[in-house]
This record gives sequence, C-alpha cells and structure tokens, in this order.
Amino acid sequence: MPESGQICLRPDSDVGDVAVGYALDVGYWRQGLAREALEAVVGYGFRERSLQRMVATVRPENIVSRALLERCRFVREPDLFLRNKTLCLYARQTASAGDMTP
Repeated sequence: MPESGQICLRPDSDVGDVAVGYALDVGYWRQGLAREALEAVVGYGFRERSLQRMVATVRPENIVSRALLERCRFVREPDLFLRNKTLCLYARQTASAGDMTP
C-alpha cells in the first residue's frame, strides 16, 4: 500500500510544547483525511498522554492547513520567527485548560 501521509506528536523545543505535525500526499487532499487524522491524534494526546496543550506551526501562506487547524479548534497565537522565517503558531488546550471538548 502506498504511503498517503504522516502525522505525529513531538516535543518542540522552539515553543516549549508538544507539537502536532502532519503532511498528506497531494493525491489524498480534500477527502477529510487530514482532519480525521488530526482529530484522532489530538484526542490521543489529551486522553492517553494526558497533555494539557498542543501546538502546531504553519507557514502563513499555507491557508488550507491554517483553516484545518481552526476547524479542529486550534487558536492562533502570536507568530514566531524561527530559522529566518515567520511561522503562524496555533494552540489547543484540554477542557480543563479552557477547551470545551478534548
């Protein structure tokens, strides 16, 4: 079976939180797969790993990825400037930290 993409949770020392990262092969775009995977990984992080907060960084021009994060209840925070580029920072917290559902 060909690889369609990847998603992960990883410590991000640049922001001091656990970050979610994802990439999806263009042949699989616009099918709801990224949203399904992101929601599953966020749920896993909150329920199974007891994380209180997760972040994601995305390039400002990546409108589709930014919209995906917002649909999955990530909230935009101040931009970061890392390794000579500006990145949009998004964060999501658990219900105990203000999110309505994990």
